[in-house]
Amino acid sequence: MEIPLDVKKAFSRHFKDKFIGKFVCLLAPLIEFRNKRKIKVKIPSDISIKKVSIFDDRITELWNTVSPEYDIIVVRDEKFFNWRLKNPDSEYVIFTAEKKGNLLGYSIFKIGTQDIRIVDMMALPKYDEVISYLVSYGITFFRNKDIDMLRCMLPQDNKYFKILRRKGFLKTETEMGFIARLNVKDKNLEDKIKSIKNWFVMDLDSDHV
Repeated sequence: MEIPLDVKKAFSRHFKDKFIGKFVCLLAPLIEFRNKRKIKVKIPSDISIKKVSIFDDRITELWNTVSPEYDIIVVRDEKFFNWRLKNPDSEYVIFTAEKKGNLLGYSIFKIGTQDIRIVDMMALPKYDEVISYLVSYGITFFRNKDIDMLRCMLPQDNKYFKILRRKGFLKTETEMGFIARLNVKDKNLEDKIKSIKNWFVMDLDSDHV
């Protein structure tokens, strides 16, 4: 999924043909208006969005609450994030949503040279709309950072997919290889891994990020 943050710059980069590039750039104001309207969201006064440098132990509490929703998912606790986000070759930006000191959800953005990727995000059950607040806040934060595109990899069955669509993200038809290997004989698990509906997978789970 993707949404342009700087429409003219994104179109100029993607449409190499000068004639086509100039034509689609005429549509930039309309697309900018559409995106701003969809991105704009009123965050409730009792919820605060913060940029943080690292997760504390509240992320483990969130993980323990959320994890039963999924059959197959990488553990996302404090220990995992403290290891996973310490990559000297990558720059990650973390936003959290809090209410009265309680962690409701988070989003993690990876900064590239010309685009930004939402590599992970999660919210407590019954607080899915927090994802909308986090994404909108992130888009506003990065809008003037000389970045033209925001991307996110999500299976269509992921419940956050519809939220990003409402925010104006466009669906792309990108396909990617996905390989799973069982280390034990388990017919029940073998059946589960064959359906993407049973997985929670995002870019942060991949070693290419």
